[in-house]
This record gives sequence, C-alpha cells and structure tokens, in this order.
Amino acid sequence: MGCRSEAASRSIAGNRDCSIWLQSLHSKEAREIAGTSSGYGPFWSPDGKNIGFFADGKLKRTTAEGGPVQIVCAAEDGRGGSWGSKGTIIFAATRGSPIYRVAAEGGTPVAITSSKPALNLSDLGSHRWPNFLPDGEHFLYVNAPAGACSEGDEIHFASLDNKQDVALMQACTNGVFADDHLIYWRDGNLVGQVFDPRSGVLTGAPAAIVEHAALDSSFAFSAFSASQDGKLLYVAGQGPVGAQLVWYDRTGKTLGTLGDATAYSSIAISPDGSRAVADTQQRRVLLLDSRGTRTLVTSAGHFGTYPVWSSDGRFVYFTSYENAEYSISAIAADGAASPEKLVSLGKGQLGAAFLAASPDGKYLAFERLDQAGKMGLNFVDLRSDRTPRPFIPSTANGSAPAFSPDGRWLAFESTQSGRNEVYITPFPEGGAQYQVSTNGGERPAWSHTGKEMFYRENLRLMSVHLNTAGSKVELGTPVPLFEVAARNLSGRWYAVSADGRFLMNTTPASAQTQRFELLVNWSAELKN
Repeated sequence: MGCRSEAASRSIAGNRDCSIWLQSLHSKEAREIAGTSSGYGPFWSPDGKNIGFFADGKLKRTTAEGGPVQIVCAAEDGRGGSWGSKGTIIFAATRGSPIYRVAAEGGTPVAITSSKPALNLSDLGSHRWPNFLPDGEHFLYVNAPAGACSEGDEIHFASLDNKQDVALMQACTNGVFADDHLIYWRDGNLVGQVFDPRSGVLTGAPAAIVEHAALDSSFAFSAFSASQDGKLLYVAGQGPVGAQLVWYDRTGKTLGTLGDATAYSSIAISPDGSRAVADTQQRRVLLLDSRGTRTLVTSAGHFGTYPVWSSDGRFVYFTSYENAEYSISAIAADGAASPEKLVSLGKGQLGAAFLAASPDGKYLAFERLDQAGKMGLNFVDLRSDRTPRPFIPSTANGSAPAFSPDGRWLAFESTQSGRNEVYITPFPEGGAQYQVSTNGGERPAWSHTGKEMFYRENLRLMSVHLNTAGSKVELGTPVPLFEVAARNLSGRWYAVSADGRFLMNTTPASAQTQRFELLVNWSAELKN
C-alpha cells in the first residue's frame, strides 16, 4: 500500500513572503532560493537543475542552487508554466490569455491555444495551468471560462503545433500525468484515471488516491505534484477554500465580518458606507448590507465582475460578456431595473477589469486587456459618447486605476520600471508620473481625505502620506501597517471605508495554515 508522511528526492513552493523555497523530501530543512523575491508558480526543468517561476510581470528561470536569474519573457500575471523535454516552456501569461510557448533560453512567446468557439473553447476566460506530457509535444491545460471554478471548466489535451486540442472532461482543476494515469481533483479527493499520453484517450473510471485535498476555487487550481518514481505531494485540506470579508483597523486587528464565507474576488464599499458589492468565483455581483445579507444584483444572463459604485451610490458598474463581446454595464443598486450596457469594447478584446468611477460621476476608468495579453488603462466620458480612450498605453501594462477623492489624480500600477510599482498621475491630462511605492506595489487605494495612499507590498499593507493640493505630488516614506491573509490577490481584494477601516477578502482562519503531505507509491492506492 502507499506510504504517507507529512512534508513541509526535493520540492519547491512559494511561501507567505512571496519567494521560492527548496526543501528535500528527506529533511524538514528548507531554504530560500536566492533571487526569487516576489516569485510564485515554480516549476522544474526536466533535468531537475533549473526552476522556472513568475515574478515582477515576467517569466524567469534560475538554478535550483540559486544562481543568476534570467528573464525568459514577459508574463504580466502568470497562471502556470511547464518545462518540456525539448527545451520549450509553455505558460499562461495572464488571467485571460491563451497558452504560450517560448524557448527556455528566452525569446518571443507564441500562442499555441486559441479561443475559437468551434474548438469548444471560451474566449471569455482563461487557458491556464499547462503541464507537458512525456513526449514534449503534447500537454494538458485547464480551460476556465469564468477564470475560476464554474460548470464550464475543462481539462484539455493539446499539441504544440496547435493541431490537436480536445476536452478530456469537465473538471475545475489542473491535471498531472504520472504512472499511466491522469491525476486531478474531484469532490475533495485527488483521483487517478488511466490515460494514454500519446493519443489523449482516457479509459476506465477515476479512482480515489487521497482524500481531503485542497482546491483553490478562485483559480481552478489544486496544489499537487507527482513524480515518475511514485511520489505524490499535495496540500491537504477540506476541499474548496472559501473566503470571508473581514473588517480590520489599521493595526490589523479584526473588527468583524461581512456576509457569508464564499469565494469572493473584488469588493467595493458604497459612498455612504452602508453597503458593499463583491463578485464571486461564478462572476456574479452580490450586494451586501450591514446585516451581512446578500442580494444578487446581476441577472442570470449576465457575466458580472469587478463591481464598483457610481459616485452617488445609485448604480453599480461591472464588466459583462454576452454574444462574444465584452462590455461595461450598470445596474440600479436597488435592483429595480435590468442591467444597462454603457460601453461596448468590441469583438476580439479580452476584457475590461478594475473599474473606477470618478467622484464627480463623469468618468469611468478601467484596465483593458488586448489580444496580445497587454494591459492598458482606458477611460470613458459617461456624459458624452462613452467611447473608450487610451490613458496609459499597453506598453506600460497599466492596471488597477483609483481616482483621488477630488478627482484630480489617478493612481495605478504598472510594470514599466521592470517590476510592478504604484504611480500617481494628473487626470485627465496625464503627463508627470509620481512613483509611490519603492519596493514593488499593487492595488492602490486612497484614504477618504486624499492625504494617504495604501497599497500591497508582498503580503504587507503599506501606507504613504502625501500632499496633492498643489500642481505636484509630495510623497512621504512608505511604512507597513500589517500583514494580510488575503484570499485572492488578483482582484480588487480590499476596500477602505471613510472612517479608515479596511474590508478585506481574507482566507478563513481554518485555511491559513496548510500542510504538505507526501504519499509514496501512490499507485498502490488504486489497487486496494
């Protein structure tokens, strides 16, 4: 039978400080790999001497011993990578991208999956979590139409030449091949099913290998890895990990919760502070009041995400998707009317995200993702023709806009310096850019007075005092407030109230401490 033990041959993993660590499976000692600060999503080279990972908007590689770090190519918001036997890396560059291939030595990425409806793929969501098969020509990946667990998620079998791409099954999980089996997560268990990696054919019924395996439903990902010598390493848990909206003060003290525990992504507090909106892993927009009750404010026919309040609190803006086209819509906060389409982005665009409404109600700023997976900031004049206009070009990978309380300034994040940093620029004229963060930064948010800005640096919430009263921005020194247990860092995962409290999308306390478990000779479990 299989032999099971706890583990915090070798394994690699990202830790809470967002770097890559290496641990022998025969020891409890682990060490940080030099040069991997802000790194996540590690994967091995076939010979086990090198490691690929994502950091600072790039796909990078280094040696397992921590040698020089090499940039392979751009990858703004990576969703998994795999290193093949023929010197090719495949990866997902963003939350809405296809799978790309690139030479492991570096080069220009080439898309190898498409979003053609004829292939039963969705151009709405994301292709992610690729895993090479032994021949180095075929691979597995997840097609996640909603970018998270949903009924349409599938594991696909595809080829580098883009001539093969078929759905193997509906499953909200990544797939890994080992010992003639496809391993994947289902109903809280890791299961195995006989699989031919050359033809892409599954046979027989799936059989449970281990129970109580964790699943990150916000990303359609289960953290496990299988070697060819019979070892299976996985994160133990009680199935899908949800989230809880939690109130904190500026010291990190918990003040209370809002709503039920579920897989939230982005959140926003109403102008009067009495309500909040949040989107879920099913990309529905929910309204939460001070009693914690929830009301669905998008109809079943809409795909809603990145909700934000209008300046007067009467409407909620959100991105939607219908008839193969992204748009920005509005719905009355009281649910009295159907959603109204405000802005059409046109076919071929990969979507809009991180909506921000100006305090005077005139402008709506947002991140726009083009077909190349590049992020740029656009804005529309809601009182005019509502035509999207570029503000921060896609070459800067601008994201997460946030208006100052007086509407004169726009904060945003960008990788233009080589890593993600937070900037402030005048709005709507643009021009000078003032860098707020000094050691990486994401998700800027203003205080109610406009005299303080918050952002995330690794897993710390940072604060910067500033003066924007004149024609220039005067910036103080960033200081950490507290470490956060954020559930999903890809959305607008926190909001600041007028009285200085923080509402955060937080991992439940029961799931904040997770453990790896190692199963040796796992295939024996299938024979019992």
